[in-house]
Order: sequence, then C-alpha cells, then structure tokens
Amino acid sequence: MNSRLKVRSSKTEESIEYAGKIQKAVIPNFDDLVCPRLDKFLLYCPKNVVSGTFFWFHVAQSTVMLAAIDTGEDGVPGGCFSMLGSYILQDIAESDSDPSIILDILRTKLRAAIGSIAKQYSSQGADISLAILDTGSGVLRYSGLKMPLVLVSNGTLSLVQGQNSEKNSLHSIDFVTAETRLAPGDRFYILTNGYSAQEGGLSREPYSRERLYAFILKISSMPMDQQKQLLKDELDAWVGFGQSRRDIVVMGFGLKMNC
Repeated sequence: MNSRLKVRSSKTEESIEYAGKIQKAVIPNFDDLVCPRLDKFLLYCPKNVVSGTFFWFHVAQSTVMLAAIDTGEDGVPGGCFSMLGSYILQDIAESDSDPSIILDILRTKLRAAIGSIAKQYSSQGADISLAILDTGSGVLRYSGLKMPLVLVSNGTLSLVQGQNSEKNSLHSIDFVTAETRLAPGDRFYILTNGYSAQEGGLSREPYSRERLYAFILKISSMPMDQQKQLLKDELDAWVGFGQSRRDIVVMGFGLKMNC
C-alpha cells in the first residue's frame, strides 16, 4: 500500500513539475521586454511550482503594455487560469489602446473560455493591474481591480486608481481608465497584493500597503536592480525563517533621463 502511495505521489509531483514548465513557457520572459526609453525590474516570487499569479507584457513600436495579475486561485487551478489569462491578453493586445476596454475584453473572453464553470469562479481574491505606456509621449493609462498603480514623481508618491467603485469582484467591477503623463526620471510600480499581504514575525502581521508604499518611496531614486534587491531583502527579513510565502509580483519602471 505504501509503495502504491509513493508511486502516486511521485507521478503527481512529476505532473506538477511539468505543468510548471508549461506555465513558464507560456508567460513571457521579462528579459525580452526591451525598450530603449524604459528602465525596469521584476520581483516575481511564486509560492508554488504552479502559480495563480503572473505578469505579462507586450511591446509594439513605442507602446508598452504591462500587467500584474493574481487570479485568486492557487496551485494547478490557479496555474490554468494564469496561462489562459496570459494567452487571452496576447491575443487581444493590439485590439485597443484603452486598458479598461482591454480588461473588459479579457473578462468576456475568460467567461466564454471557462463556460459552465464561470459561476464557480468567484474571483473575490483576484486583483489586476494593467498599464499602457506610450514611451514617446510619456502618456500612461491605467486600469485595474483592487490594486492601484504607484507613481513616484519629484520625490512624491501618489496612487493611480483603476476603478471607480468599491466592487471587488472581476464579475461585477466597472473598469475605468486613469491617465497621467510621465516626465523623465518618474518611476511607477505595478504590483499584486501579495507583498503587502505577506505575514511576518511571531504575530504574523501583514506587511501592509502603507508600509510597502513608504518603502518604495524610500528606494525609488535608486537604480532598478538595486530596488529589486532591497525589496527582496525586506521581504526576506519580514517573512522570517520557515514562514509560508505568498505569490508576489512587483514590477518597477521609469523613463530614462537621457532619452
């Protein structure tokens, strides 16, 4: 009996590992995000081999589309949703330049794709951030669910909201687009809720958005690769030894001064 369980466990682990490889192949390689006017970093910390949290990007001439999405599902189901979401986004990337319209199309196509199980997917834990940046003009458009875009300009941090209501479900939210214009040297951050919700210490207190925003402001003037390392070090110090992790995506971007 024990040997059969070991065989089943081994096969399950092999299947999950293979699913993880498929997911990595579907989600774009961040190193392929090449844009002469854009500095960048990615902090991607999936909790499991297969993750329901993912990042995505698409570059077309001077326009860059950037997304960080937590599907609200863990493990293999979350991995299926993330791969489906990435595929749909790639398919509709150039259908419009308004992120709220893109997210409406994503929602419609997602519902159609999962068909009869759509009602079972509550999406209450999901959060979505989608930004479209014209690197030539510096115009940045943003829409999302729950999470704001974090903007640092002239030493001041502000939050760009992507929704105009308290509705917190992908099924019911009315997406809206907020627009701002970046100046060279401005930094902006797209992230999921995982970092701020990460529990730490003996009290298992969440890190909190307020603490994260303050930390981002503190490090925002530093080079991008250094910001990434400092965020990782801060996370490691907060979590502590042996504590469980959350799925985390934090992406930082900035218009270069010398362009």
